Amino acid sequence: MIKQKHAIPESNSIRHYIFGLLRSAGNEAVRIPSSYELAERFSVTRRVARYELERLRDEGFLIAKPRIGMFTNPRLNHISATPVQKSMPLIGIINADGSHFLYGIPESRMMGCFHIALAEAGCMLHLIRFSFHDEEMRIRELKNLGLDGILWRVFNSDYPSHDFMKSVLKSGIPLAVVSDRIYPGIPQVVLSEELAVKTLFKRLKKPQTVFIVANTGKMPLADELLKKWNLPDTAVRRIGKGKVYQETIEEFQAILRESTPEIVFCDTLYAEILPDLCNERRLSCEFIADNEVNHSPRLPEFSGWSTVPDAENAARAAVNLLLKQTDKPILIQNKLKHGDSFL
Repeated sequence: MIKQKHAIPESNSIRHYIFGLLRSAGNEAVRIPSSYELAERFSVTRRVARYELERLRDEGFLIAKPRIGMFTNPRLNHISATPVQKSMPLIGIINADGSHFLYGIPESRMMGCFHIALAEAGCMLHLIRFSFHDEEMRIRELKNLGLDGILWRVFNSDYPSHDFMKSVLKSGIPLAVVSDRIYPGIPQVVLSEELAVKTLFKRLKKPQTVFIVANTGKMPLADELLKKWNLPDTAVRRIGKGKVYQETIEEFQAILRESTPEIVFCDTLYAEILPDLCNERRLSCEFIADNEVNHSPRLPEFSGWSTVPDAENAARAAVNLLLKQTDKPILIQNKLKHGDSFL
């Protein structure tokens, strides 16, 4: 293991690039560019580049040859060990804005379905987390990976810009997006709440007081129902925008002392605690989550309504769209769940 007095920033872009070399090298040892060349290419310091090379050497991916340089280690190359794998298209998978791999169970389910759909289509996959915030550098990072395409899961929050999506396509990398937001001109599978909204509108009475609890302040499912109910702004309380979890809970509890909601819309983060807070005050409320709730054996079954993206069909549609690259969007309806039953 490398011992450092001070933490050195990681460069995922350098690691991605070298993993790309490992994939293409197969059973051959390929020389790695020097730390100076890597620093120039990926806009990092030579110290960061040297640190990444040393880490990869210690992890077994690289071999150091004195006075010659660093080389890929074909004996530990698990990224592309066979000629069949080398011939398979390499598809990158990106979640949300690309700053993290996963947050919760619904995301994991969608990513897992991506894996299965890509395997069925004879493709390899590579999970991507961007090393940079700058969009131009992110595109450069994607190009350095030598990807044959990208599957991008985007919904609920952390939406990348439409211009960034278009720039990725212009760079020559095929792309398919799965999202509840429309990206005109981008190959896309749209996760629609239309049927869920219609069902809820039929089953729920028009409320007089509605709470919307979400850190982003946005909840498409709630907004669509509010339009259909034609509720005035005075009937709606939006809680938690721009606040951290504990601050949002405290705000919700404070508002409960002065107002009682008939319906509470909440994102997945709050769906496990808000019903308990209302039960403690013996309040009868309908709860609606805009995504599948993360159930745990230690927690009671969520008694409210929740929408569940049809991950399996969405993933297969996205892979098909990626391979065909047409601009016509594919519509996939989210399922509606009440307690443990699908409607």
